[in-house]
Amino acid sequence: MSSERRPRQRAAPPPLCWVGPGGLRLILREDHASPVTAVTASFLGGTRFETTSRQGLSYFTQRLSARGTRSRSSEEVAEAFEFVGAAFSPFAAKDLFGASLTLLSRHFETGLRLLVECLRWPAFEQDELERERRNLMLELSRRPEDTLAWSMELAEAVLYRRHPYRFPIRGVRSSVERWTRADLVAWHRRTFTPDRLVLSVVGDQCPERVCELVDEVFAGCEPSGWSPSSGVLEAPPLTRRVRTERREKRQAAVVLAFLAPRFGTEEADAFEVLHHILAGMGSRLFVELRDRQGLGYVVNCNLDARFDSGCFKVYALVPSAQASRARQALLEQLQRLRHEPVSSVELQRAKKYMLGLFEISQQRKSTRAFRLAMCELLGAGFAAVEDYPRRIRSVTAERVMLVAQRYLDTQNYCCAQVLAE
Repeated sequence: MSSERRPRQRAAPPPLCWVGPGGLRLILREDHASPVTAVTASFLGGTRFETTSRQGLSYFTQRLSARGTRSRSSEEVAEAFEFVGAAFSPFAAKDLFGASLTLLSRHFETGLRLLVECLRWPAFEQDELERERRNLMLELSRRPEDTLAWSMELAEAVLYRRHPYRFPIRGVRSSVERWTRADLVAWHRRTFTPDRLVLSVVGDQCPERVCELVDEVFAGCEPSGWSPSSGVLEAPPLTRRVRTERREKRQAAVVLAFLAPRFGTEEADAFEVLHHILAGMGSRLFVELRDRQGLGYVVNCNLDARFDSGCFKVYALVPSAQASRARQALLEQLQRLRHEPVSSVELQRAKKYMLGLFEISQQRKSTRAFRLAMCELLGAGFAAVEDYPRRIRSVTAERVMLVAQRYLDTQNYCCAQVLAE
């Protein structure tokens, strides 16, 4: 056996943060492992800042961000990204909107200029607007055909009575069909402001050069003076709320919805562990309901940690005759969490799985760029990304039971179900 020592791999430098033109925040994470750079430009906005008449406007605006700028047509934008092999992905969510870009590091300057051009100077050409409107209207008309996805949207509408989180990200037909080009221009001017923006860059880039380039491409940006409001506080339901729709289907979807902790808190960490105790193969829902009771085609849960209050949904897709039984079985599993501490075996299994997923995801520069921006925008701070393993390891069975008792009221809950006619 050779006694030669392997060279120790140098630890990557920690992320750095600067304030750029107009108050935008730039986060840079050097990573020289591969000649690829990922960029996420994320704005604080999305559904949380919409109204009934404007629901879905963030999503629609983002769909048009790659459909032409003031100096390039839609085809020219697509060709420019293709020429440098860049993957450009606009996105919109409940609290955020923006776009992500992944490309070879040697094309970073070209790609960043294109990204900023799409975000700052969209053309909103009428022909492109109408084409996207038709496509979106078709998508919305087909949405109820997906029984489970539709019931998940219904569940949020039942859970949030006052907060804009009740609006679907894509909006509704009645709002989409009314939007004009003037609406999009005004919404863009109001929401695409530098003081809402976090730009995160992960790749083998020189920090000084990135700062110079950002100063250049965002030159002239002025802060809007905007500051995020405290938002509408959504109170937990004091009674049981159930919404039922019927379809010509053989299967039924049952979704139970609960408020959850806001993003970045210690409660959110404990609730995420709770979520993984229930979710996935080998978890309580899968083993108890599907394996042992033979209940449901799909049995799982979903957690969305958000700026104001999170949303936790437990759901089952079952034969229509089993809908009532499925709801009761889901409630029984939640009651167990409220009254019985999880075992050390379950707790460690969930943590190990979560940390494994985290380590795998950290291999993707695009994921790291997105998480850095999200944590910074939603108030946890970009350092929360690298602190994640320590926080999850510190969660105890007592903390899991406390958040279950606080948030999972199995008497006063919200339910959306799509049943057979």
